[in-house]
Amino acid sequence: MNIIPYVGGKTFLLKHLLPLIPPHEIYVEVFGGGAALLLNKQPSKYEVYNDVDGELVNLFLAIRDDPERFRSMLEGIPYSREIFQRWSREFKNGNKLPEDNVERAVRFYYVISSSISGKFGQGWSFGRSGRMWRRQTMLNRPFEKIHNRLLNVTIDHLDFRKCIINWDSDETFFFLDPPYYGVKGPMYRFGFSESDHQDLAEMLRATRGRWLLTYGDHPHIRSLYRGYLTRKVGSYAYAERMSRREGLRQRGIVKHLLIMNYKPPKAVRKTPLKTFKPITLFDLDIKMATEDLE
Repeated sequence: MNIIPYVGGKTFLLKHLLPLIPPHEIYVEVFGGGAALLLNKQPSKYEVYNDVDGELVNLFLAIRDDPERFRSMLEGIPYSREIFQRWSREFKNGNKLPEDNVERAVRFYYVISSSISGKFGQGWSFGRSGRMWRRQTMLNRPFEKIHNRLLNVTIDHLDFRKCIINWDSDETFFFLDPPYYGVKGPMYRFGFSESDHQDLAEMLRATRGRWLLTYGDHPHIRSLYRGYLTRKVGSYAYAERMSRREGLRQRGIVKHLLIMNYKPPKAVRKTPLKTFKPITLFDLDIKMATEDLE
């Protein structure tokens, strides 16, 4: 299950990621985004969702703490290009935003769920099936199930450096899905500099806990994480032109690196991965097809 069609979300890699989770007591999603792995994994003793994007954090808090009011407010909104464009501008300009946190979360959810390929405010998504279908898909999602899943999750709003320092321990497992290296344009709401990529690599080298990191396959990233166990997988993108323009698509396949500082469970190395189809809170604009490249 998922909350939003988040750019860079890992729903389509879940069948690869879930079997790689090692034993742990504390689970921390450092770059939370749409929380695809958190929402679809077995609950841990302690769990943390973290993101630098305050609007994402507010959305998760609203669904965790006030799901009935969130859904009730969402039900009263028609599916409209004018509303989408107006609210997109307000979020980008940072003005006229509601003081009520739940109302603000509803508007953010509406905009990102209505955006093409989940790229916030980058184009109104309107297909052949019409507005009523799009509105119903936005409403007919398992809010209650997601609310229940988040009840015991700590939701935090920290820079990745502080998040790692706060939660690092021998019992911690970090899942990290940072913005991909070399990706330019409006793919992400927040930038990630060269020094950010470098700092992340240095911090992970010094952590006590185990970690699993996802990145686009890039020579610089391979150099930064040389010596760590790496698995390469591919996914087929639906938004072909966007993926090609952003430099991620080669011969129809988006290539991803799964990098970890531990040996995966033996069953993963011996048993072929089964097809995994998650329950989704929205219609994905990415085909659920993946393959091992190594």
